[in-house]
Amino acid sequence: MALVDYLTLPPSWNPVMPELILLLFALIIPLAAVLDRKGTLDQQRRSTQQLAVIGLGGALVLTIGSLFGWSLQVAGLSFTFSSLGTLHGMYAVSEASQVLKILFLTVSLLAVIGAGRTLKGKAEEDHG
Repeated sequence: MALVDYLTLPPSWNPVMPELILLLFALIIPLAAVLDRKGTLDQQRRSTQQLAVIGLGGALVLTIGSLFGWSLQVAGLSFTFSSLGTLHGMYAVSEASQVLKILFLTVSLLAVIGAGRTLKGKAEEDHG
């Protein structure tokens, strides 16, 4: 078996792929924030914000792709985004759930992008 066979999930896991991307980045972002001791707090905030945008954007692209049935071929590997169906009969994904997921991911992405720096005086007053 080739290395690619160990790194790819079986097609039955396609319905939960956007959630797995969100989970992966939800685990990476706090680790990156702890390990990034260089720079100011504003630079650390920006780097975690960029990681959050990448994770939310990736999940959003996968969800939109699964709704429209996109497919992609890279280096001899074929990826199909059609993830409508069930995961072992326990987790069902339909068109309605994908539309709601797109709505929630878009709002989350806009909230992360719009989260700016706090006002200088307010932050010092609130935190002593």
